[in-house]
Amino acid sequence: MTFEEANAKASELWDASTQATRALDAISGGGPMGLTPDAVKATAEWRELRAESSTAFQRLRTFNAWYVRTFKREIAAERAQRYGRAA
Repeated sequence: MTFEEANAKASELWDASTQATRALDAISGGGPMGLTPDAVKATAEWRELRAESSTAFQRLRTFNAWYVRTFKREIAAERAQRYGRAA
């Protein structure tokens, strides 16, 4: 996998994780101190969205572990270019 392909995959996984989290947050409700009420947690919809959110985040985390290790130099060069620094 090339750096460009890995970047596209990382972006795809990031978007999937964000979308799953937003869907979960949308039904979580605003209980006391921002916590999800137990009545909401008891619904099948919330449990399903929670599982999807956890799975999406785990995929992103696993991919990022490999991605950062494999493309360390490319990521550093990209950041240096973005912020106008020498790599």
